[in-house]
Amino acid sequence: MDSSNNFTLHVLDSLCALSPEDQPRALHDLIARPIKTLSIYRILELRSAIASGLDPELPMVSAALDLIDGQIALRDIGGDADWR
Repeated sequence: MDSSNNFTLHVLDSLCALSPEDQPRALHDLIARPIKTLSIYRILELRSAIASGLDPELPMVSAALDLIDGQIALRDIGGDADWR
């Protein structure tokens, strides 16, 4: 596993260690904001690392994948538009 995958797994492990009340805000801060600045290729790499390295049945992992899938859909719809 390369260092970017290790980082992704470390971040998600850290999110899972938080209380359920703190997880949504942490997920937003760690993934939702920065993902808007990533290229579509990096977003797809991030999704692949999460999907292959963690159990998608875990609520935190499922939420991360949903968030990433939403950003991918926005990219498909909006292209290079600034509103995404």
